[in-house]
Amino acid sequence: MRVVLTAPQEEHVAERLRAAGVEVDVVTRADRERLREAVRDAEALLCHRLERGDLDGAERLRLVQALSAGADAVDRSALPPGCALCNVHEHERAIAEWALLGMLALSRRLLVHDRALREGDWRRGDTFVPRELRGRVLGCVGWGHIARETATLAAALGMKVAAVTRTPSPERAGVARELAPLDALPGLLRAADFLLVAVPLTDGTRGLVGARELDLLGPDAFLLNPARGEVVDERALYEALRDRRIAGAAIDTWYRYPRGSDAPVPPSELPFGELDNVVMTPHNSGWTEETRAGRAAFVLAQLGRLERGEPLLNLLATG
Repeated sequence: MRVVLTAPQEEHVAERLRAAGVEVDVVTRADRERLREAVRDAEALLCHRLERGDLDGAERLRLVQALSAGADAVDRSALPPGCALCNVHEHERAIAEWALLGMLALSRRLLVHDRALREGDWRRGDTFVPRELRGRVLGCVGWGHIARETATLAAALGMKVAAVTRTPSPERAGVARELAPLDALPGLLRAADFLLVAVPLTDGTRGLVGARELDLLGPDAFLLNPARGEVVDERALYEALRDRRIAGAAIDTWYRYPRGSDAPVPPSELPFGELDNVVMTPHNSGWTEETRAGRAAFVLAQLGRLERGEPLLNLLATG
C-alpha cells in the first residue's frame, strides 16, 4: 500500500508506518507538482488540510485520513468518488488534563500571582479568596470524547457535571447529572461555574456562544475553549473578559494562525494578551507523547482495515 502524508509535523506517524513496512511519501501541499505525482498512485492520504485541486488525478485513492478529530479544514468536495474521509481522536485525555489545568489556574489566579511575585509584590489579590473545584459545576457544550473524559476527571475531584448535546439520551449520560439537548444551553450557562466548549465547528455551531450566552454565563464563571475558536464569537468574548462580565477564560483555539511563515502571528485581532484573566495556549492542549503514539497506532490499524476491505472507523463522509 502506498500512502502520502502532507503534514510534515506528523513525521512520527510516517516513522511508525515505515517500521511496519508501509511505503510513505511525505509531501508538502505547497509543492503542487510533487503532490499531484505522489497522490496519483496512492491509496491513502494522511493530512490536516485538503483543498480542491489537491487530489487531481488521484484515481486510486480510497482513504483521506485526517490526523486530528477536527476535519473542518478538509474540503469534502475534494474527495474523489468512493473515497472515505475519516478522523482520529486519542487526544481526549490530554485535553481533559488541559481543561483541569485551566480551571485551577483561573480559579486560583495562578498567573496573576506568579507575575506579581516575580516583581516582589506579595499583596496582589489580598482580598481574593479562591474556591475549590469540589462542588462546582462543569457545564459541557457537547458530549463527545473530550467532554466525557474531562467530566470523568472533574467528577473525581467532586465537581458536578451537566451537558448539552445534539443527541441526548439516558444511556449516554455517564457522570453527567443532566444531559440535555442543545436548545437547553441557556439553562446550562446559568448553572455553570466553568463552561467547556467541546463541539466541532460547523455552520450550526459557528458563533454558538456569543454576547448573550456570555452574559448568561455571568461574572463568576469561566470559559474553556479547546474546540475551535469560531464556536465562540471573537469580539463578544474579548469584551466580556475585558469588562469582567465573565470571570476569565482558558483559550487554546484561536481566530488567526500562522500560514507557512515563522513570523510572529497574534492569535486574534483583539488584544487578549493584555488581559490578566486569560490563560492562552497555542492550540497544543491535545499534543502529548501519548496522543502522538495513539494516533500513529490508530492510523496503522486503519490502513490495515483498508487493505483487508473491512469497515473503516470514524467515517465522516464519502466522495
